[in-house]
Amino acid sequence: MSRETLARDAAVKLTVAGLPAGACTRRGRLWSVLEKAHRRATNPAESQEVIAAIREEFCDGCPALLGCHKLATVGEYTGLAAGAAYEEGQRQEAHWTAPKPGPRRREAS
Repeated sequence: MSRETLARDAAVKLTVAGLPAGACTRRGRLWSVLEKAHRRATNPAESQEVIAAIREEFCDGCPALLGCHKLATVGEYTGLAAGAAYEEGQRQEAHWTAPKPGPRRREAS
């Protein structure tokens, strides 16, 4: 394992240790459903709907929001966290849709 990986893992553990219980604690099933819906979103409107749902249901007013953002960033997380979508630790715009597996189509010239 590289030093960078070990440092990132240590930072993630420290962040997790300091997090208060979040609004999503013990509600993993619903969170998983929303993450799957976000990954399947095929257009910006669908993505925005899922992000709005997680903000309303979980993230607005959550005591762990800032820590959750830090954890997603430090851990280079891809998925939903802190009321937003993240790709490799980078917070994305609400209309962002996750890349889909499979061959990519070429843009028309």
